[in-house]
Amino acid sequence: MQQRGSIKNKLIAANLMTVVIAFIIVGVIVVLNLNGLSSTFLTMSDERSKEVSMDMKQSSEDNMKKIQKFFEDSLLNKGKNLLDRDSLVIKPMFMDNAFSSVRNLTGNIYELDNEILSLDFFVIETGEIKSWHLLNRSYPKGLGLKTIYDLDKKAWISEMDGKNVEVQDPLVAEIAKSPKKEVRLIDYTFKDKTGADKTVKAYLCTVPIFDGEPDELGEILEEGEPVGVLRYILTLEQMQIAIDEEKKLLAEKIEKQQKSNAIAASATKEAGQKSLTKSLTNLAIGAVVVLVLSFFLAMMVGKKVSDPILHLKDSAQIISQGDYSKEVVVEGTDEIGILGHTFENMRKQVKEFTENLQGMVDEKTKEISDILNSIEQGIFTVNKDLSVNPQHSSKAEDIYEISDFETAKLNTLLHTSEDRIEEFNQWLQLVSQPRKLKRWNKYEELCPIHEFTKNVEGDERIIEINYRPIIEGEELAKLMVLSRDVTEERKIKAALEKTKRDQQLTLERVIGLINNDKASLTTFFEGFEKAIEGLSEVDLSAVSKDQIDELFRQVHTVKGNAGSFGFQEVTRVAGIAEDFLENAKSIDEFNHEHKEELENAVELMTQELDGINSMKAKLFSDKDDNMTVSRGQFQELLKSIQKGMVKDIDEIYARLVKLDFNPFDSFCRKYSNIVKNYQTLGEKQVADLKIKNPETLIHRDIMKKFDMAIVHLVRNSLDHGLESDEERQAAGKETGCVSLELTTKNGHTKLIVEDNGKGIDPAIIAEKALEKKIISQEEFEKLDDQEKIHLIFHAGFSSKNEVTELSGRGVGMDAVKSSIEEFGGTVEVDSVVGRGTKITLSLPNN
Repeated sequence: MQQRGSIKNKLIAANLMTVVIAFIIVGVIVVLNLNGLSSTFLTMSDERSKEVSMDMKQSSEDNMKKIQKFFEDSLLNKGKNLLDRDSLVIKPMFMDNAFSSVRNLTGNIYELDNEILSLDFFVIETGEIKSWHLLNRSYPKGLGLKTIYDLDKKAWISEMDGKNVEVQDPLVAEIAKSPKKEVRLIDYTFKDKTGADKTVKAYLCTVPIFDGEPDELGEILEEGEPVGVLRYILTLEQMQIAIDEEKKLLAEKIEKQQKSNAIAASATKEAGQKSLTKSLTNLAIGAVVVLVLSFFLAMMVGKKVSDPILHLKDSAQIISQGDYSKEVVVEGTDEIGILGHTFENMRKQVKEFTENLQGMVDEKTKEISDILNSIEQGIFTVNKDLSVNPQHSSKAEDIYEISDFETAKLNTLLHTSEDRIEEFNQWLQLVSQPRKLKRWNKYEELCPIHEFTKNVEGDERIIEINYRPIIEGEELAKLMVLSRDVTEERKIKAALEKTKRDQQLTLERVIGLINNDKASLTTFFEGFEKAIEGLSEVDLSAVSKDQIDELFRQVHTVKGNAGSFGFQEVTRVAGIAEDFLENAKSIDEFNHEHKEELENAVELMTQELDGINSMKAKLFSDKDDNMTVSRGQFQELLKSIQKGMVKDIDEIYARLVKLDFNPFDSFCRKYSNIVKNYQTLGEKQVADLKIKNPETLIHRDIMKKFDMAIVHLVRNSLDHGLESDEERQAAGKETGCVSLELTTKNGHTKLIVEDNGKGIDPAIIAEKALEKKIISQEEFEKLDDQEKIHLIFHAGFSSKNEVTELSGRGVGMDAVKSSIEEFGGTVEVDSVVGRGTKITLSLPNN
């Protein structure tokens, strides 16, 4: 080792450095103290100067406030006096329509008073505002004789020297409405002599002049009688000049005070600098003396410390060469002696460890091998270049059916293609980036290979794969691949899910059967069976467009009714058949795949119908064909017969038939369910279904004829008719509502479905019909509004482009019309845009 790097030299240098630092610290303290004293004095002087300046500013501000108040009060009183004086003079001139006299008077007043920025007299008559005379700094002689105020532009429009002149004046409309004298302070902008905009404080002084009391001004204006307005704008420019002079005087005083302070501060700094120089000179002399003494003292201490350390250095060099035989001996009981003793113990341990190292390595290797062979997961590692390492768990050989992992290819192990391995490589390079590696849990999900399947003696096995990073030095060194056979686990999970679904279907069927009246359910099942029968018998090789449309309407009705009864699985399987029929409309030639798709849809519908029928057989008796009769009606009929109040057999028959009638609201549960189901979707705020005339009696056979139409109309009102919450709120409308009303009159039963939605816009309906080529351009131009609305009954018409879970594919109104007309009935539409739609269904009572 070189002498300059020895501990002794370092101790000498450290000792001398300590002395130097100590004197530097002392010097800094001296400098800071002296500078502190100087700064304290300067600060006190500066604070006193600031106090004087603040007193000056406060005094000046008080003077400026007095000046401002004096000018404002004077000008305020002047404005009031001018209005009182000149309004009395101008009023008789105005009443006599003395146009020239008013112009002469106002011109003289403006010319004689330089505090008037603007002076004008204008007249309001029959909604028009005309200026008799308007003078300001830009137009000291006034505008042209014909000056009219434009309310839209908020400006006076005049003509001078053959040119149009426009003078902005936004205050006129406001002034014209004031019924009394007014004086208020404003900011007024005008053109100065240079043509630049200038803004000053000014008083706006206005007074209306008319023949009447102030509270009669509105009535006079409505009757078209003339009303004059005298307006002054008085400037406070003189006030601003006085305030500016005061500010200038204050600035001069403050400048003088600051110059005086600067001279005093300079003298103080010069005296402090002389004192600092003298103190530092004395300190430097003392430092040289102390440094010399410290050097000789450090030489003595350094030799005593460095000799034992040099001996330790020589011993360490021998050990580093692999020789552990020479004992380390260092005399002394201080820290260096303890270090020597510790160094000797370390020599003995290293010697023992080196002699037993190979045995320890063999033992640890066996432990790791035992752990890998006992793990029930297939484990191996992959390098960043996708090469596979030979180390692996015993289970890996069973899962991958290979024992030589060193020569194995990754795509063979993972049962995948080279293209998929390339995707795997791209993912591996992505997660190798340091930032991505820190978020391993997120990016591990992006791996393209998480499982594969293999065939073992005819049985398909599912292998699940997970990955763990092996990190060295904050970088990805290898990728650990962990795999396990999850075949049995997946089978158990699938079985549990099927059991859960079967339980849900059973519960759904039971609730649907017990929550709805049997008569309605019977009608529903008849339609369901008819739809299945129609789909089963269809021959795709010879099916017509009309047949597809008819089947589509049947399936669509089943789907809609199923949702109202609570049979959600029926809705799902009917939707599959509905999708097939919708696509079938655009298919010219059907193939074998289409046939299989139809058969699958029919099978699903049949299975669900069988399931519901099976549950129905368990819940109800097949012979249950009872009729529910109101006890009150029966007792009334019985008493009438007993008392001889019934005239003949025909009346008894009519009264007996009436017993089979039920209140209207007893049939409305399914329609209320449609609304409640829609409420759960949360798309719009909708009130419960409103039933008008709920006690009106109706025969179940007549109600059955209305049923399909009501389902479609209620669903269309919810989806098409009612606006969104945002639209209703913007229009100030209450919560959306759908109502049903039943009336019987003149041998007909009428059922009204009404909503308070946006109504039907005839223009939109006609444009849609034209777009769908339902009508021609020539027909479009000839249709009136009612005829346009009735276009909604055309097959396939819809004013909405998307298919919704609620209202299907736009076949509703066509189906409604067809179902009612089939029984000799009629459909009427009454709609007002923005208020709602009312659709009346009418059927003969026979």
